[in-house]
Amino acid sequence: MHKLRPAANIPTFPKQKLEQSNAIQRVAPGSRNLVLWDYLRSQARFCDSLNDLLDVGRTFADERLDRTSQPFLDSEIVATAKSVWEWTQDRIAAGEYYVGTGQRLTLPFKAIDKVLPLGADAIALYLNLQRRSNHRGELIVANDMRLAMPDSEWTLVRFRKARATLIAAGIITETKAASTWAGPARYSWGG
Repeated sequence: MHKLRPAANIPTFPKQKLEQSNAIQRVAPGSRNLVLWDYLRSQARFCDSLNDLLDVGRTFADERLDRTSQPFLDSEIVATAKSVWEWTQDRIAAGEYYVGTGQRLTLPFKAIDKVLPLGADAIALYLNLQRRSNHRGELIVANDMRLAMPDSEWTLVRFRKARATLIAAGIITETKAASTWAGPARYSWGG
């Protein structure tokens, strides 16, 4: 290693852009407790004790919460961390803790009632799309998705029929047609 020549002509990142990219948006008063609660819930599964969670909460508050205009006291952090810790421990004990694990899919009755009459294939495709893309505004329901359906590989006819059923029922809506240039069609969740 000591015989290697120093690297030359390496582009440098402008300091101003680096500082802008590292700038953190501070959370303003009025939503700090909720933001802290949500963050601690997402981090609680990585903590072994309440003290660890308190440390995470204090670090987050120092880095992300605006504590200059209105004081955000340590007692608020402690109260929020205790509440999250108790909530988490109760859920773990009941076998119901899934925050941040991606192991739950919650569907309202209205959505279920709309899909149930459509048939087994449409339901299977709908659930697969919900599982993989519920959090996205834009969906890709390409024909090759049929190769990775949960029960087995689907035929192209079967897949297209299930997709057409979801479109006809207004479950998904095509927002951009498939093309050679733009790739597969794009869809969004219907109303």
